[in-house]
Amino acid sequence: VCSRWIPHNLTIAQKKSRVDWCKEMLKTYDRGVSKDVYKIVTGDKPWIYVYEPETKQQATVWVFKDDPNPTKVVRGRSTSKQMVACFFGKTEKTNHCSPYSPDLTPK
Repeated sequence: VCSRWIPHNLTIAQKKSRVDWCKEMLKTYDRGVSKDVYKIVTGDKPWIYVYEPETKQQATVWVFKDDPNPTKVVRGRSTSKQMVACFFGKTEKTNHCSPYSPDLTPK
């Protein structure tokens, strides 16, 4: 049996809060009839991991007939990561993606 990875578990109160918010949005924007719904801007902050594995072609080496096959120590994946903030909307040109910078975080 395979389990599915989820980023976090929501409490019953958090789930109810999300449902209530969605119902309020449906009321506010007249169930999608209102054109104001297209002015909503949303965003995301994904983490992009810095990891570029060596390809099979890059790992190949020439070996003479009588030589033993070489062994190679495989290094662990890099733990470095980069945050990117992206914001976009339906009709307005709000597309903006910039690399994360500690200088831009609120103090």
